[in-house]
Amino acid sequence: MADDVTDQQQDKQDIKIENIPVTIHMQYIKDLSFENPAAPDTLIGLSENNMDLKVRIDLDAKPIESKDVPNLYEVVLRVNVLAQKEEESVFLVALDYGAVVSVGKDVSEDMHHPLLFIQIPHLMFPFSRQIIASVTAEGGYSSVRLAPINFETLYKERFKEELAASKAEAEAEKTNA
Repeated sequence: MADDVTDQQQDKQDIKIENIPVTIHMQYIKDLSFENPAAPDTLIGLSENNMDLKVRIDLDAKPIESKDVPNLYEVVLRVNVLAQKEEESVFLVALDYGAVVSVGKDVSEDMHHPLLFIQIPHLMFPFSRQIIASVTAEGGYSSVRLAPINFETLYKERFKEELAASKAEAEAEKTNA
């Protein structure tokens, strides 16, 4: 029974987090590069089965000064896909996909960071995934369909030291109180 109450409390917390008011004002390609250095040689007899794909994801978020819109940010999702065959580059796609978003005034300041680095990229990813698929297909290769990304896991890995320090600080405050 106690587990059911805990699960219900967790569900309520998750609902609150998912319903944070955010407005996505625009999404756009900030930078896009497709390099196909050895074409047409690399296109002959090549299939996805004999290519090694290396995917790198990075995120950036920064505030935008605005007199009209409070809590305005630019979030940039960087996706790099390098295809190689036997250590030779086949193609490279580098995409910086941006969004301008505002966070609702009722959202506490400490929730902005995880919101900008977890929820917003989660909303942006399908669009960047489609762009990469289209560009690789137009480049003469099979359409690259990136697997879904768990941005919460990326966030925890990237900011694990800061999260650990914040947790230790909170525990110290409880002890001192």
